Amino acid sequence: MNHDRSQVNTFGLLRAVRDDETLTSSDKLTLHTLATYLPTVHPSVKTLARGAALDVKTVRRSIKRLVAAGWLQLETRAGRTTLYTLTPTKPHPYQMAPVVQSGYTQTTPVHPYQTTPDEETKKRSTNNTSVDTQITTPATQAQGAGDKGEDTPQQRLAAWRDVWREVIGDSPLPSLAELRRVSPGLTEAHFSAHLGAVATAKAAGTVRVPRSLFFSRLKESRGEPAPAAWSKEQVRAAMAPAPLTSPPDLRRPELRRHVVKPKPVITPEERAKRIAAMRKATAELWGTDGAGGDA
Repeated sequence: MNHDRSQVNTFGLLRAVRDDETLTSSDKLTLHTLATYLPTVHPSVKTLARGAALDVKTVRRSIKRLVAAGWLQLETRAGRTTLYTLTPTKPHPYQMAPVVQSGYTQTTPVHPYQTTPDEETKKRSTNNTSVDTQITTPATQAQGAGDKGEDTPQQRLAAWRDVWREVIGDSPLPSLAELRRVSPGLTEAHFSAHLGAVATAKAAGTVRVPRSLFFSRLKESRGEPAPAAWSKEQVRAAMAPAPLTSPPDLRRPELRRHVVKPKPVITPEERAKRIAAMRKATAELWGTDGAGGDA
């Protein structure tokens, strides 16, 4: 086998390993580690496992998969370590292809992706993930306006920005795409109802992280019909504590003196009666007259 470095472009090989989605993470680590031994690749399995930070059994399984996939060729040698040949057979985006121009050969990188993005890609790249940025640009407002001049969903969501900050806190208002990833059928009624529920819980003092509660309720409501919508005034009113019907009683409770009952007085007659009763009970129990002594 010829293991000349000129036949294996290490840079292209590593990119081919990176771009192959069929490889597992352990397979990629094994290939990357093997590539560091080019042009003569014959490390032991233990050395390869130590370099890839993997278990020896994991490396052996990866080698079997790579041989079956055509990434490796093995040459067993008696008394010596196995010789590996890296054979990337699949084309990849960064493959170097020879191009003949004016009588000479020039190596030019062939990349499948377009160098200039489409017009639609440019529009998406200029948009920020924040809804605030999407709404403030005049071009976006003009693009989202309907035939009747109605507000777009992004504009209606951005109108809740101030209420969101009052209820949730300093967390930025999420984008419409982020909300619909959590709940695909999201409507303004869902958003306002969940925000109102969080405001009610916050006023009652039963929530520690309002944003987590909002997204938890949003996730649980997937597939459910839209609830009754809340207005911004209703959400703000839910934040206010409930008025007290009567002022709390802040007076100090009355202190009561501890009463110590006197020790009961036992007369000699009562004491004699108790002793006689105890002796009678003992005699009935043991079958004696209670006089004591050995039988």
